[in-house]
Amino acid sequence: MRLRPVSRDPSWEDIRVFLGYLRAGSVANAAQDLKISGPTVSRRINSLQKAIGFPLLSRCNQGLELTPNAQNLVEIWQEAERLLSNAPDLATRMRDTQRIELRFSTTPALANALIFPNIESYMERWPNVMIDVDTSFRIVDIGSGQGDVALRFVEPERGAVVRQRVGSVSFNVYCAEGILPDGFEPVDAWQALSETGLRGITWTPGTSVSMPQQKLSEVLSARRTGLAISEYTGLVDAIQNGIGAGILPDIVGQRLPGVRALMTPGVVGTMPLWLVTADRLSSYRHITEFRDFIRKAIRKESASIMAARGDPT
Repeated sequence: MRLRPVSRDPSWEDIRVFLGYLRAGSVANAAQDLKISGPTVSRRINSLQKAIGFPLLSRCNQGLELTPNAQNLVEIWQEAERLLSNAPDLATRMRDTQRIELRFSTTPALANALIFPNIESYMERWPNVMIDVDTSFRIVDIGSGQGDVALRFVEPERGAVVRQRVGSVSFNVYCAEGILPDGFEPVDAWQALSETGLRGITWTPGTSVSMPQQKLSEVLSARRTGLAISEYTGLVDAIQNGIGAGILPDIVGQRLPGVRALMTPGVVGTMPLWLVTADRLSSYRHITEFRDFIRKAIRKESASIMAARGDPT
């Protein structure tokens, strides 16, 4: 049988079916092993022969056998099949032995409430990824290569980045239960806080002061001198130690023992969460899985806060 080559490369699917036929010994057995029909097996073999331009099989007393020209090709194809079958294990071994750095920036509040409590599963899956977590308040320019991934409240810069709004974080005013007046119930207006006689604790990283922080200072400083703290951990410590009342994300405040929210949900407000990834890295598997981990952590912690407040899901 003479065949003319056609202007295309052999299909790997045709090769795979042909190798399955050789192992099975017949079209019927190959069809059963490969879970396809017998005519499909025959069609694949004929398609492969047309692509390479010469017969792969010839008739003999025992039925069909490989032609001399096919012998070398089959050895090459079998080796390729073996390598492809081992590819997932090879990829896993490479992933587990090569050290990869992932530079991640976020705020201390988000790191403590979202990232650190949930990151163990990611680290177990990617033991070779060294995560460098930057919790300073400087805005890392992901697009220019200063970092790889960021989770932040500030809307990210445009440029060579992948931007996604992944949720929002609600805030409230918190203080230690021990310094609250007897019978206190959360209030729905800022001015009502002044009746508590509490000292206001404002958190002022850098030079910026948010509107809720400024409002808290105004309503509580009328009766007592306030306290300004530049470190986030200092704010949390001051609240827990009963020095006064300060604004915290609910994902933080709701988990602090002996601390209560002073205002009804929604009064203080929310801030959007932005997930930013360097565009050049966005398709890397360890990056995409890290992004997935962050989104899952946000959903998990948000659901936990809603359940704690009794909000409908």
